[in-house]
Amino acid sequence: MTRAYMPSPKQIFELIAGDLRAVGIEVTGTELPWTPEYLHAVTRGKAHDLHLFGAVGNYGEAYDFLGPLFAQRQDEFGFTDTGLFEQFKQVEKTGEPDARVPQYQRLNARLLELLPALPLVHGPDVLVFDKNLIGVVPSPLTDEDFAAAIFT
Repeated sequence: MTRAYMPSPKQIFELIAGDLRAVGIEVTGTELPWTPEYLHAVTRGKAHDLHLFGAVGNYGEAYDFLGPLFAQRQDEFGFTDTGLFEQFKQVEKTGEPDARVPQYQRLNARLLELLPALPLVHGPDVLVFDKNLIGVVPSPLTDEDFAAAIFT
């Protein structure tokens, strides 16, 4: 199923499968309807070795993306690292954004060691405005304030 973060899943699968086969890994693809079969298969069990899945952060804060995926045990990834989970709890308790930066750096380093998931892409966010809309300043965090927006 096409998703905003994965516009061509079949082509993405074929490219990844080709790379895996090139290094001697046997690959068998299985197509399932998105809901509930695919969602249940990849998030509730161990009947798969590798799957394609995506996530979209709602807010420009790293925890919004990382936390739901890695802050606690997930059947989807099948790993348990209580030290990692504890690091996430510490980030949650830290209110000052600048103080969170080194915590996220340590978390990212640990996630690279464990590699429970492999990020494929980070799609750019796109904003399109009518030429008559003024008062909106694009944010690098996709956190635009539309309160002052007006049409001329």
